[in-house]
Amino acid sequence: MKLLKKSIRVLLLASVLLLAPRVGGWVADSFRYQNIDPDGAFMWISIHHIVQALLIMLLMILLTKITHIKFHLGFGDKREGKRYIKTFMIVFTVYAVVAFIISVLSGGFEPFGYPLNARNIAGYLGFQLLLSGPSEELIFRAFSISVFVYFISDKRLNRHISYAVLFASIIFGIAHVS
Repeated sequence: MKLLKKSIRVLLLASVLLLAPRVGGWVADSFRYQNIDPDGAFMWISIHHIVQALLIMLLMILLTKITHIKFHLGFGDKREGKRYIKTFMIVFTVYAVVAFIISVLSGGFEPFGYPLNARNIAGYLGFQLLLSGPSEELIFRAFSISVFVYFISDKRLNRHISYAVLFASIIFGIAHVS
């Protein structure tokens, strides 16, 4: 009976984690972006990530009130966090700009399905720097690991990996298979 309950909880959590991105896609599909993003470079994916993050945040608020799950979303060491964010943004921006320049100059390798102009590059960088990471971390780390630990198991596979992290990683991979 205990195994059945845990199995049902795993399936329910997996369903929520896989449904949130789908709902984000459905909402993103309901808008037209021609005026802002005529090439489809960044608006659809941005709306998709905003919606899925908002859905999971609502669930987190509900679960916090109902179950008292701790999602550990505090700021921690703010100075250290700002240093990491600043370093990441600089390194990622330089990498992305260099990659875009190489792509444009070489003309051979087109990793993007849209023209590399200022609007598309800025929009795509904005998405990558401000939406992609926070949305994915909220869903596949803070939410999934915390809920898995609370409802299913806080046991560890070995010294370095818990079942919760393993489960969240598998669901993350499944969610990103096209």
